[in-house]
Amino acid sequence: MAAWIVPTVTIISTYVIGRLQASQRQSVAAAKERYEKLYLPFMMVLINGRYFWKDEYTRLYLKNKEKLLPILDKNVSMMGINMMNSYLDFQRYNFNFEYSQKYGKNSSEYVEAEFVYNASFEKLVDVLLKEAEELSKKLKYPNLPGELLHKFSARKHVLESI
Repeated sequence: MAAWIVPTVTIISTYVIGRLQASQRQSVAAAKERYEKLYLPFMMVLINGRYFWKDEYTRLYLKNKEKLLPILDKNVSMMGINMMNSYLDFQRYNFNFEYSQKYGKNSSEYVEAEFVYNASFEKLVDVLLKEAEELSKKLKYPNLPGELLHKFSARKHVLESI
């Protein structure tokens, strides 16, 4: 009777271990795809656009908008919950900002819309870098998002104190 217990336990153990390994490989592959298709291209546009070294968010972002929005639009399904919420907020404020441009840059509508637009973009970048940092740790990649987040936070602190 005991002769069948060892082979049965071995088969079940092998099956469970195989399923766990397959699940872990699938999770890592999904995280890698998210990082490489959404977070990394977005960070590269920020770096190449010298986003972290400028004070004028609006002008810089508008200049790179045609590069940033397609990255986000194409990879909506890969966003985390916080990123998705920030992106939806940004889309709403982006629309309001574009609409306010018809009033002229000196109008109160434009100034308010630009302020909210910039704040929503700042939040979007912050959330994106935090999520990318989590993924880079999970994937054991260099912590590029963490370094950018550090520069971003330092830059925000300096600009807020002016």
